[in-house]
Amino acid sequence: MESEKTEKMKEYRDAVEFLAEHEVNSVMLNSGNEHATIIFQNIFSNSKNHIKILAGNLHNDVTESPEYIAGLVKFLQLRNSKLDIMLDRFDGTQKSMLFEKLFLYKEKINIKSTNTEFYFSKANEKEESTKNPVHFCIGDKRMYRLETDTKQRSARCNFNDSEYVSKLDGLFSKAFEKGETIDWYQLVNKGHLMK
Repeated sequence: MESEKTEKMKEYRDAVEFLAEHEVNSVMLNSGNEHATIIFQNIFSNSKNHIKILAGNLHNDVTESPEYIAGLVKFLQLRNSKLDIMLDRFDGTQKSMLFEKLFLYKEKINIKSTNTEFYFSKANEKEESTKNPVHFCIGDKRMYRLETDTKQRSARCNFNDSEYVSKLDGLFSKAFEKGETIDWYQLVNKGHLMK
């Protein structure tokens, strides 16, 4: 049973990598921590310039995983890379291994917070679908993962849909402009900053 699950996850990973590397314009549904991590890894590894993340507080099983952190760090090591993060559930008390690692690249990163939750709906969707807040990640103005159920991590993604990404980017940009900048001292252990 465990080997069957492992084989299915390998097939899933291979399919996602194919879609990402070949920039296929196809919506892929996904849910759960493992699927989310695989999607994020592929957005990070196939982005060359700019990643934008709208999230709760980036302190969870996915964002604290070694795969997520390594993927984002590798992206930030690229010469012209830039990362913008908007947190809608940041209260200043969470400390995160992710932010400890990202601190080395703080010149390339802008982090802001907001008290506003974000909702995104497509035309022709039922009214109930707009009641759940969303989180998303976009890469290089063509890739996205839109999480429509933040508890179950249900999401859809695409590795080459610049039209849909422009809608998400518009939402992100408006919010980011109004967001409150988060000081790195609020994100990492203050003793770490002294080293």
